[in-house]
Amino acid sequence: MLGRDHFVAESALARTRDEGNHVDVFAGWRAPLCASGPGAGGLPTATALLSDLVSTSTAPRRTAGARVSATDVREQSWAVEVLAEPAVLHRAVRNCALVHTNDTASESWTVVRKTTPSDIAALLASLETAGASPIIARFDETLS
Repeated sequence: MLGRDHFVAESALARTRDEGNHVDVFAGWRAPLCASGPGAGGLPTATALLSDLVSTSTAPRRTAGARVSATDVREQSWAVEVLAEPAVLHRAVRNCALVHTNDTASESWTVVRKTTPSDIAALLASLETAGASPIIARFDETLS
């Protein structure tokens, strides 16, 4: 999740507009791994990135646990992917609607909209407890 410095007007995330995408991956290092550039839009890019991270041969190492962000008044959407069957997401996510899955139903993903960082931190903890190896990414949806 994102830290307080990601929400200031000068940050790379705040300056991302139009077809641009910016991703910060917190992998337990001193600073996040950052990538930015043109893309297919927030949801397709977040889903593709999560899929790539989940399909790696080793699980991400978290040294400090989940990071809770500063209070952010913007509406936030989150892509959530797990190494688990769709029922795990349906049980964990309140009012869960559409859940996507791979052809073997061993990976599942959904979008959670209008959710606070503290609710996402609780969801992350719940999914980790269930052994689902969750990866969660926040993305902004803009209407043109």
